[in-house]
Amino acid sequence: MRFGTIAEWLVILVPLLCVLLVILGIAGVFALPFGLGTSEPAKDSIGSGNLSQEPLGQPQVFHKTIGNWQYTLTANYRYTIQAKVVGIRNYADTGFEQIVPVDFAVAYGDVLKPEYFSYFNFTVNDRKLLTTLTYPDYVRMLSDDYWFSHTSNNHLVFANPEVRRAAETISVGDCIAAKGYLVDISGYQDSSRLYHLKTSTSRFR
Repeated sequence: MRFGTIAEWLVILVPLLCVLLVILGIAGVFALPFGLGTSEPAKDSIGSGNLSQEPLGQPQVFHKTIGNWQYTLTANYRYTIQAKVVGIRNYADTGFEQIVPVDFAVAYGDVLKPEYFSYFNFTVNDRKLLTTLTYPDYVRMLSDDYWFSHTSNNHLVFANPEVRRAAETISVGDCIAAKGYLVDISGYQDSSRLYHLKTSTSRFR
């Protein structure tokens, strides 16, 4: 049995504002979902999937107000994702972290292959993804570095309530495709209550 905690790559995304035929809209414009609501292996639906980030020519800044909190979100990278949702955690925080109401944990690459995927167990807890890997001695398993870099916990920021409600239709096991941004967040309620959360751009230990 092997254990690994994915705490470094805490990806924060802000939706792109786009007028397209979109069913879902999490952390960016979600393209038409792949295999939504099915228990079929994700590899059959999205190939091996992919997570990628692309530096922006210049930072893009967004502003958002929730309750009496004011937030500034600064994006330096564009982010795309095609992956299988392996964990979801909603948070009822009414304070500074209400800007990030839900985490989606995802996996892609060879992790999704049936001969490997069945040995993984994923749990999202307190903004972290706990991955438990249990397999027989005779199985040649993926290396720790490989599966660590092909799973991630994504902190999601939504452009509007409609997008948030659409996100609620997604379940663990669904295959998704999306575009958005990686953002750093700064928030304040008053001069004595400040909040900062910086995104990570690394998927490795």
